[in-house]
Amino acid sequence: MSYCVNCGVELSPSEKACPLCGVEVVNPRQPYDEKAVRPYPRRLDPINARINRAFTAVILSISIAFPAIFCLTVNFILDGRLTWSLYAAGGLALVWVFAVPSFLIRNPGFSKLLLPDILALLLYLLMIAWLRGPSDWYLPLAMPLVLLTGGLVYINGLLIGHRIIRGFVVP
Repeated sequence: MSYCVNCGVELSPSEKACPLCGVEVVNPRQPYDEKAVRPYPRRLDPINARINRAFTAVILSISIAFPAIFCLTVNFILDGRLTWSLYAAGGLALVWVFAVPSFLIRNPGFSKLLLPDILALLLYLLMIAWLRGPSDWYLPLAMPLVLLTGGLVYINGLLIGHRIIRGFVVP
C-alpha cells in the first residue's frame, strides 16, 4: 500500500500519480500495475449544478409564512382580535415580496423587481397608518418619500442598465 509523499493520501496500486496533488508515485516495493482495478472511473462525468428556483421560492415562502401565521394565531387566541400581529405579518409579507419574486420570474428585469417592491412598501406603510388610527403622516410624508426614493433608484437602475452611468463600482 502506497502513500503520497506530498499530501499523505493512501494510493491504490492502479495509480501512477496522486489524485489530489498530482505527484508521481514512486514505490519500488509496489510498482504500478496497469491491470489493477481502479478505485474510480477513468472518465469523470461533469456535474452541472443547477438551482431549482421554484423549490427555493417554495421553501422561502413556507419559512416566511409560518411565523406570520403563528403570530396571527397567537394574537387572535390571546386578544380575540388581530392587533400587534398585523405589523409582524405585514413585515413578513414585505420580506416575501422583496425576496421570492426574484426566484419565480424567469428573466427578472429591474422594473419587474423594483416596482412591486415600491408598491408593497407603500401598502405596508398604509396598513401601519390605518392601524394607528387617524393620522395624517402617510399622504404628506411617507408616500412622497417612498415614491421619490423609488423613482431615484429606478432612474439610476435604468441609467446603469443603458450604460450611461459607468465607473466607480458600477460594472
